[in-house]
Amino acid sequence: MANRPKTDTIAFAYGRFNPPTIGHQKLIEAVKDKAGQNNWLIFPSRSNDPKKNPLKFDVKVSFMKRIFSDYKEYIHAGDENRLLISALQYLQDKDYKQVILCCGSDRVAGYTSMFERTHGKDFTFESWEVHNIGERDPDGDEVSAMSASLMREAAKMQRTETFINGIPGDDLELKTDLMAEVRKGMGL
Repeated sequence: MANRPKTDTIAFAYGRFNPPTIGHQKLIEAVKDKAGQNNWLIFPSRSNDPKKNPLKFDVKVSFMKRIFSDYKEYIHAGDENRLLISALQYLQDKDYKQVILCCGSDRVAGYTSMFERTHGKDFTFESWEVHNIGERDPDGDEVSAMSASLMREAAKMQRTETFINGIPGDDLELKTDLMAEVRKGMGL
């Protein structure tokens, strides 16, 4: 983790990031902002399948660290990334007392339900919060409309311009390499 003093509170996000998009950049920046002076981490999941998770974990993390280079030291690549509960147990083992899980509006209810079901059983924190970073609007601007599902479809249909526009930054080669890796993971 970055050179921040250890606090009792950590903000984090857990997600598939498959592939990482401009929407994920918004999520990462929201986690950083919500953390304030506290620590923060990003946990990419280890999920891998041709349909929804075509990028293998190590490939995905490598691309994330290149795409989100300003935040690469906050992208956690441990075994704890298997499940959200594993990530929470990892944070508990690191002696965090308060956790703030940042996510989009479509995940708030599910994550809140998971905390209510498992807190006190699989992990115990003094406090927890599921923080809504905002709505995803399929008809909105590029960032609010972005989803990894749209990006996987663009890769599948070889809509290169759409795919490239959904990835942050100016590195065209990185973006086309990512699209090739997504297609490869989809068996195309």
